[in-house]
Amino acid sequence: MVPSLRNIAHLNCSLLNARVDSGFRYEDLEIEVANVQVSEGTKLTIHTRYALKFCSLLDFTASDHLALLAALLVGFFTLFRTANLCPQSGEIFSFFSTLSRNYITFTSWCGAITVTWTKTGQSGDTALIVPVSRISYSDLCPVKALQALFQGVHVSPSAPAFSHIAKAQRPDRLTISTLNCSIQSLASRIGLEPAKYSGHSLRRGGATFAFQCGIPAEFIKMQGDWRSDAYLLHLLIPLVDRLISSQTLAYHVGIIV
Repeated sequence: MVPSLRNIAHLNCSLLNARVDSGFRYEDLEIEVANVQVSEGTKLTIHTRYALKFCSLLDFTASDHLALLAALLVGFFTLFRTANLCPQSGEIFSFFSTLSRNYITFTSWCGAITVTWTKTGQSGDTALIVPVSRISYSDLCPVKALQALFQGVHVSPSAPAFSHIAKAQRPDRLTISTLNCSIQSLASRIGLEPAKYSGHSLRRGGATFAFQCGIPAEFIKMQGDWRSDAYLLHLLIPLVDRLISSQTLAYHVGIIV
């Protein structure tokens, strides 16, 4: 649903009072905004603060949680579509379109992920190599997450990238459905409306974060495998930022007057 005037007025007041209200917390405002700002059916972004909260809820002694963390971070930083990240089901796996372990290599400073099939390149005759840098100081390091998964779960190099060990001690794989359900469960646990989040939220979140970091549009398009300006549709500039921009304009008008 579109936010009501009452919601907008409330948020504007919160922003105006932020400097004097010592109890003001952006995290609380973000959750409130996230739960009112999007129309039905549209998936919201997962940004870094939510990702950190997700991490705090995971059990890294469980291989399925290691697989989930790696998929979350790879999806966020590569802007991959979920069809590239995970297979559709536990029974069907396409080596052609979905990541397997042997398409991921590591160097001292990054991981390199090779994709041979994308939505805009389905012939398979061109390989897209996507680097993911190490972030040694952060829990959101995709390379560290991948290496922890690969070291903790021993499966065939041709297995799906985010394979794990099931309760019966048999290899299993993270599917698109499992990824979506897991994201919705984590979103619910941190106070978000789960229906507004899915694997696609990672792609939107990564693209939005890249835009906010000032990364040129050409690089965002290349990283996300967009051939047109359709990537702009994936950007979701937070309502908080847009409200701050509005207040900044109002402030400068006041100076001019």
